[in-house]
Amino acid sequence: FSLLCTLAFQAQAANNFAKDQLVAWCIVPFDAAKRGPSARAEMLKRLGLKRVAYDWREQHVKEFEEEILQYKKHGLEFFAFWSVHEAAFALFEKHKLHPQIWLTVPSPKADSQEARVTAAAKALLPLVERTKKLDCKLGLYNHGGWAGSPETMIQVCQKLRDQGHTHVGIVWNFHHGHDYIENWPEVFQQLLPYLHCLNIN
Repeated sequence: FSLLCTLAFQAQAANNFAKDQLVAWCIVPFDAAKRGPSARAEMLKRLGLKRVAYDWREQHVKEFEEEILQYKKHGLEFFAFWSVHEAAFALFEKHKLHPQIWLTVPSPKADSQEARVTAAAKALLPLVERTKKLDCKLGLYNHGGWAGSPETMIQVCQKLRDQGHTHVGIVWNFHHGHDYIENWPEVFQQLLPYLHCLNIN
């Protein structure tokens, strides 16, 4: 599975790799052992990891609540949730959870970069408002293409922040960002003010 590093901007860089700063990611749909909620929570506890970003597929929906209960039982933080599902959102309210919600930026068609960014931000607004109401951060997640370029993600994020939605940020995934490795120091500085998480896959 992948690990993500939550960014402690005031700390030394090394502190970002401390176990209490790391978040397990992609441990549900890509687990060769196909563990269930209980075994998964026990594995994380054994590894000394305390935070989980929950990726899922349709077959895992029936396990959503058990996953939450097992994390509580083992002292794990339900740190983030991939995409949107009504059953999950209802459970977040029931269990008083406020995970980050991660989603790729939409890719609308338009005649210019500015028009596409405006359309993408507008398409995200219902989720932006909903996550704010739930007291959840919204993380725009790169998955390649126009929507996954740093320029686009920053512009969409800034447009939403300019409208007062300061809970919106970026989750940068190296697995989908190989094209930016050569000039990463420059890209990182551009992304830094917006970063919620950094995938160190």
